[in-house]
Amino acid sequence: MFGCCKLEKNQLKIFKILISILFWIILIFLFFNFVYAAGIDPNYKYALGENIGWLNFNSSNGNVDVSDTKIIDYVWLENYGWINLSPTNSGVLNDGNGNLSGYAWGENLCWIDFSNVKINPNTGDFSGYVLILKDGGKINFDCLNCKVKTYWRKSIFPSSPLNPPPLYSGHE
Repeated sequence: MFGCCKLEKNQLKIFKILISILFWIILIFLFFNFVYAAGIDPNYKYALGENIGWLNFNSSNGNVDVSDTKIIDYVWLENYGWINLSPTNSGVLNDGNGNLSGYAWGENLCWIDFSNVKINPNTGDFSGYVLILKDGGKINFDCLNCKVKTYWRKSIFPSSPLNPPPLYSGHE
């Protein structure tokens, strides 16, 4: 008679442990989907600019990260220096589907428009071109020997308090 109660207590204990494990798995999964920013694949890190050369999206000091809402940090351009993807009051934005917008800033290039660039949400491949507003030059992601690829993939969750939609667009 008492053996069945002991069995039920053990089953309840196992059930509580399984629920606790499931809770932590879900919490970790949500954390990485909402907070995690993905870097650039070191094998596919170069775009080509008309008359300005190769842009390195994965230089040793650049640390470019892509999230569902934005792209941050710096791209290296040998002859023109650093391009800031997230300057104050502007920056390159991601709509969560890989459609980019907004502006980066290059000290020697001025504002750079990313509105013609897309990231394939399934493969992480960049496509299209950015426009250098100062002279109308283009930086191409679709040339024969250039390819930029991120580890970012489209989140399966909609925007949340941890992952809000962008609050601004454009530049100063």
